[in-house]
Amino acid sequence: MAVRSRANKQPDVAERSASVDISNGGHTSPVELTTEEKLLEALLAANEELLQALKQWDDLHRLVVEREVETS
Repeated sequence: MAVRSRANKQPDVAERSASVDISNGGHTSPVELTTEEKLLEALLAANEELLQALKQWDDLHRLVVEREVETS
């Protein structure tokens, strides 16, 4: 009974990992992602979005400074 209880508490492999295809010399094979890998993927995506926002802000700030110099 204790074994069954522990088995019910452990997450299913499908719940804790996702299947993705990775190119391998023209062949693809499914790779299971761990929770940590999924979180890292999300963190890297968020970081990329932040970098793009900062670049856009820098570009707009540069335009404002250039226009101020032109008008003065």
